[in-house]
Amino acid sequence: MRLRKRNLKFGFVHACFVGAAVLAACSGHEASSFIPSVPNGANNHPTPPRQAKASADATPAPLAGRIDALITGGITIKVASGCGTDHGYLHVYKNAATAMTGPTPAVGLYAQVAVASGTCTTSVTASALTITAGPPTPAPADSASPFPSASPTPVVTPTPVVTPAPTGSPIPLQTGKSSVASTINSVSGTKFVLNPAAGRGYMPIYTNASTIYVGAKPASGLYAQVVGTGPSNNFTGTFAAISSTAPGSVTVTGTAIAATSYGFTLNAGSGYSAVPIVMNGLTAVGGAPLAAGATVKVVGTGWQSLAVTAQQIIVSAPPAPDPTPTPAPIAQKHVLTADYLGTPYGTTKISWSAAAPYLSWAQVSPSNANSVSAAGIKTQYYLDPNQTANNGDPMWSSVESEFAHDCNGNRLSFSYSNETMYQMQISDPSLINQFANNIQQVVAKSHYDLLWEDGTGVLSTVGISTMPCNYSDAQWLQYGQSLNAVSPIPVMFNGLGELNGQQPSQSLAYLNNSNTIGGNFEYCYSSSANPKINGWVWQATENTELQIAATNRLFECQLRNLTDPSTQTDARIYAIASFFLTYNPATSILWEEFPTASGLHVLPESQFVMLQPKVAAPASVIGLQTSGGTYAREYAQCFYAGKFVGPCAVVINADNGTTHPFPFPQYTHTLTLSGGGVLEGGSVSTSGPAPPIAVPQDSAIIAFP
Repeated sequence: MRLRKRNLKFGFVHACFVGAAVLAACSGHEASSFIPSVPNGANNHPTPPRQAKASADATPAPLAGRIDALITGGITIKVASGCGTDHGYLHVYKNAATAMTGPTPAVGLYAQVAVASGTCTTSVTASALTITAGPPTPAPADSASPFPSASPTPVVTPTPVVTPAPTGSPIPLQTGKSSVASTINSVSGTKFVLNPAAGRGYMPIYTNASTIYVGAKPASGLYAQVVGTGPSNNFTGTFAAISSTAPGSVTVTGTAIAATSYGFTLNAGSGYSAVPIVMNGLTAVGGAPLAAGATVKVVGTGWQSLAVTAQQIIVSAPPAPDPTPTPAPIAQKHVLTADYLGTPYGTTKISWSAAAPYLSWAQVSPSNANSVSAAGIKTQYYLDPNQTANNGDPMWSSVESEFAHDCNGNRLSFSYSNETMYQMQISDPSLINQFANNIQQVVAKSHYDLLWEDGTGVLSTVGISTMPCNYSDAQWLQYGQSLNAVSPIPVMFNGLGELNGQQPSQSLAYLNNSNTIGGNFEYCYSSSANPKINGWVWQATENTELQIAATNRLFECQLRNLTDPSTQTDARIYAIASFFLTYNPATSILWEEFPTASGLHVLPESQFVMLQPKVAAPASVIGLQTSGGTYAREYAQCFYAGKFVGPCAVVINADNGTTHPFPFPQYTHTLTLSGGGVLEGGSVSTSGPAPPIAVPQDSAIIAFP
């Protein structure tokens, strides 16, 4: 029996709604009791919904309305016409004699009903049922209001009207929303409580007049998949799919119909013409802009017959009218690379010509500099004027003024690798002359392209316990710039790894001197002790790479991981992806130190060159963080050993302990590595397995189509 009572206190008429499968009689109570008690078996024989205003108990004229729920033996519609001015909810049943036209009934579609029996005050049985994607035009004449009419404000709003949007109408992302799922523990007033799941305890789900339900009404023991906003102790559900069966993994493909408050509806065909696709802040969308009319593939959880919470949405890009030809091979066969060659630190097992196809820069002794340069490899000369030891160091001095002293006149020293190292006074004229003369004498006989200066930067990072008398960081950095200015060849300083708290190194000030053309960052993204450097150190490294790339100076990323590379493929992908995230192909140098049999520390992944980034380099790596939490960047053209391999993307999860969604679902393969160095037969594959939906903590993915 329906209730006709108007709630004058709130100025609206209660319309009964308890889910997408069941409507129960209104109790007439206030909004705090929005979920009325339903006796056992209600799901099998729903109570007819209350109408806002009763018409005569005669068989009504043809009806029309939006389908609001699927019930046993029929549908529930939000009446728009056919019951006079009564625009509430009505059960419409069908039987073997009912003539069906159009797609299979689904929530959000529209129904035109030819009534065989029944009344607007109870329910009707249809002699004919026509299903359409949109409301009929024009609406039947007896309607007291335009179709669809504004419904009397219900305590819980049912699934909203879904009218197919014009093709190309954008479907916005649902940022700021999150999803939870579990069985329902209890229902009370305007909330229901989920049982503990996914590492959290009992979670109350608060609802209001805008909450949308599909499926069954909230009840203890049923499964609920909810999207909403707020923290776990004050979470407001905006959309809830409720079922007696647990949600599962779902992949569904179809055409996006139109945007909704929760995401959009999808026409998946074969009886699924309006599947609610629910999005949240972690939903990854890729391939093309998400818009009405687009063909999409949705990967998520839920029920195809009810609703799917999307984890990934892959939008098929329309075919280009004039397909772009495959790019021709490029001259650059690898990123800029560096290594030691020859004694005392590099290999003597190979010829320089064997290294030349893979190596851009080599740090070499004066005796090897000319022959290495002749092989086509740029050369670096090592010198440390900042800290010296009495062990044959070319910068050792007997001039006392060249040593830094505290205010009591004592030399400043520290221990390093069983040597006593002395801090030098780099502003001393005698030291400056010795520095310039040493370099001049070397380059007079040996070809060097730059000086690799060690020990630079502010002294708080060196390890000395006492600062020089009247020391300041700013003054010392100025001394360093002035020292570099006297070098007869350009200078690369080693000091970028000495971070300023959680920020890039103060040594960046050296770049203010025009003779300083770059900097080296030791322990860049990977080391033996920490194969995948993460957190704020990782961020500071990326920001250093960005800042130097913006100046078109050289950034040398020196990994200090000395572990067998065949056992470090995960760390290698993490490091190279981090390098590519913010690199400049013309100025960023990769220096790996994984051991190899040949002694050449160049690995096959260095032969990738990524061009045409889809996002310009930001001022901070935060500008490359996705809404899901990963850091990512796509490149339109990616090459391996000079040959085009397609577009690609690098994705890094630098969090220690948290997974994040993979943001580019249009990619179907990943980079895999095997073996070791390039001279040892190490190899790469761009056709590895599909990217995971969630990127594990401390990991990276390089993805390909």
